[in-house]
Amino acid sequence: MSGGRAADLAEVPVETLALRALAQGRTVASVLQGTIIPMLHRPVKAQAIAIADSIDRRELFNTGFQADLRDVTEVLTDEMHSHLVTETMWSDHDCDVTGSIWTETIWTDEAIALAQICGALSQLRDLVDAVIDWRDLSRLLAGGLRSADDADPISRG
Repeated sequence: MSGGRAADLAEVPVETLALRALAQGRTVASVLQGTIIPMLHRPVKAQAIAIADSIDRRELFNTGFQADLRDVTEVLTDEMHSHLVTETMWSDHDCDVTGSIWTETIWTDEAIALAQICGALSQLRDLVDAVIDWRDLSRLLAGGLRSADDADPISRG
């Protein structure tokens, strides 16, 4: 999670984060099931199906889902890059005596679809991570985590 995004999410109540994650999950599941899963191959296809199924069951806040989410996002990002087309262009205009050459990246329809789902998956990942972090912090605090001042007899003065 990027530093700015983590700071933004730290200010949001955990209940709101969880609600956002569930809503984002529905969006992700719909896109995965509708357009992305049919274009995938194993083993990432099985992971994408597992993500959509977990979302349908509302099981977003566990480490298995978190791991699948990371793996699928990484694979889809690589797949997106493979659908980008780079073309070398040159100027054949009579006034161009330098013979200008440049490259252009062309986004295919597949690359655009994959970029959109990667963005949605990344947002979902950030929300799920934030909720899991809150849950883990709550467990630590409930287990008697002491502040640094309590643990250090020198700072008590």
